[in-house]
Amino acid sequence: ILAVYAYLIYINPWMALATLATVPIAFVSYAIVMRTYNQKYASFMEASDHVNSVIVEYIEGIEVIKAFGRSGSSYEKFKLAVESFKDFTLDWYRSTWAGLNFGNSVLPSTMLGTLPVGLLLYTQGLLAPAELVLCILLAMGIVGPFTSFTVMVNDLKSIQFSVSGAKSLLETPP
Repeated sequence: ILAVYAYLIYINPWMALATLATVPIAFVSYAIVMRTYNQKYASFMEASDHVNSVIVEYIEGIEVIKAFGRSGSSYEKFKLAVESFKDFTLDWYRSTWAGLNFGNSVLPSTMLGTLPVGLLLYTQGLLAPAELVLCILLAMGIVGPFTSFTVMVNDLKSIQFSVSGAKSLLETPP
């Protein structure tokens, strides 16, 4: 991204600025969604751990449950845990859908800035047609790494929780 952006600045600083026109709008949208991300992610991981433990308990104890005729109550506990996890996850996703979709729609729309500014600079004689096309293509090439960044944030949080869980397990006294 930095190399492409540096080249855009070399071609025309105004085009370089126009390329980033949608970035602040998208990041404001992401920032609004991310206000509660850490808290919600921690709750999500707790709910995930709970449902996983209930599933393991149900599967490992299925023979005993059937032997003592407790399949109804045990299945009900299993069903409630899965439904609770589903409801929590859907509520969290519903609360972020609008902001994330807006940000994901705006961020890659570099043409919103580059095309009008590029055409204006071209009509003023400050940008050659080949430079205009090159700037538009380079601006569209920046989209992929920016989009990957949004996915990376979630991956990093997942790694952080995994490392934290492993660390607490390793630090458990014998």
